Amino acid sequence: MQKYLIRSLPTLCEASHKVGKPKDIVEVDGIHEAIIPEDLWQQVRAKREATSANNEKVDEPEHVSLLSGLIKCPACGNGLIASKSKHVNKNRGGHYKTIHYYSCRYYRKSAGRACNFKHTYNQAKIDSAVYEIVSNLGTHPAFEEAMAKAYGGEESVEAYEKRMKAIRKDLYHQEHEKNWLGEELDNLDVLSDAYDSDYERIQDEIDDIYDRIESLELSLKKLKKKYKEAQKGIRSVDGIRTILQNFSKFFEKMTCEEQRELYRQFIEWIEVYPEEQEDGRVLKNIWFRFPVRYGESNTIETWIRAEGKPDEEIAFVFDCSEVQVTVAEAKATYAEIRAYVLEHTGMKVSSLYIAQIKRKYGIDIGIAYNKPEKNKNRVPICPKEKELAIMDALKAFRMLTEDTEYMEAVHEEEKVKMLYLHQGFHIDAGRGL
Repeated sequence: MQKYLIRSLPTLCEASHKVGKPKDIVEVDGIHEAIIPEDLWQQVRAKREATSANNEKVDEPEHVSLLSGLIKCPACGNGLIASKSKHVNKNRGGHYKTIHYYSCRYYRKSAGRACNFKHTYNQAKIDSAVYEIVSNLGTHPAFEEAMAKAYGGEESVEAYEKRMKAIRKDLYHQEHEKNWLGEELDNLDVLSDAYDSDYERIQDEIDDIYDRIESLELSLKKLKKKYKEAQKGIRSVDGIRTILQNFSKFFEKMTCEEQRELYRQFIEWIEVYPEEQEDGRVLKNIWFRFPVRYGESNTIETWIRAEGKPDEEIAFVFDCSEVQVTVAEAKATYAEIRAYVLEHTGMKVSSLYIAQIKRKYGIDIGIAYNKPEKNKNRVPICPKEKELAIMDALKAFRMLTEDTEYMEAVHEEEKVKMLYLHQGFHIDAGRGL
């Protein structure tokens, strides 16, 4: 006996907008005549296998979208996928820097546009924000509370022995009750009018007991592993804490593929705001799910290479609003920095001054794609009072740490001169830059 799935064929219009799995499926038992001859089916299948191939990346083949699928669309709830923006530089030729985003796949026309959420999220910003939260997660009260709940505050060998004894006692009573119900089922009067209802009632009770026995046996199995660890003076959850405490060291040495797989081991999904908040915040909640395998060392290698389900999972929801906005989310544009300085000091500063100060204090300012080959314009140096105002703005946006102090301009003018000479600007020896 074979089963076949039969559904009506959609029209061309319906097929172009079909998203997800077909819903109108009818299962029909029996042997039916094939619509397509088997030899033709095999020929088409062989041709598809011969011509099918994975498309290789042309642009930035080493780039990996670490969180694609984990971030959920605020509108439809599906996982966001990787997308990119690449534009031709009409002035200098070639292309500008490729910008990578996360976007909802169901907004695309090719997918039928089943979702109207067209907003995209900058990958570098989201990845950096999640990395910062995970790096500091080990010290957060939400994590400590989840760890404590996993062990229930009972870590001694005696406590585990007491709990195992109680479970064994409960198992004994369940087995006894199961046997008693079995005897009652065998002694039912088959000629009684209530035989069917009594049989069904007793059978349901027996099924419930089997479920309880299975749950108790699973709990006892986990407790035995915890008990053995307690006898050795170790705890599996301590491995999770160690990983998080040294997360940045591990993460930097891993390949992009390993980083992507690592995130998937302990992040279930990420909730984002539909629009950026006033403070720049994008991340809303992160659902963590840390795997615990008793009797094994919980290391990054075991997380990535482990097969099968873990013995236990420590799951909790991290509310991102409970922590300070991340550096990546707080990062401001030049326009925002100018507006901040104007609002708090009344001074107007140029993007050139901001770029000078950012470079002076080691903040990346990106690449100038439309830099002139030769420029005879003189470049002014940012005055001290405006530099201090810009520094205050950068600290407000967490682009500089609060303890960053003003650097005296000793030899600083020479550094700026060398910088702009390298970029092709002209320097007037009598008048400066």
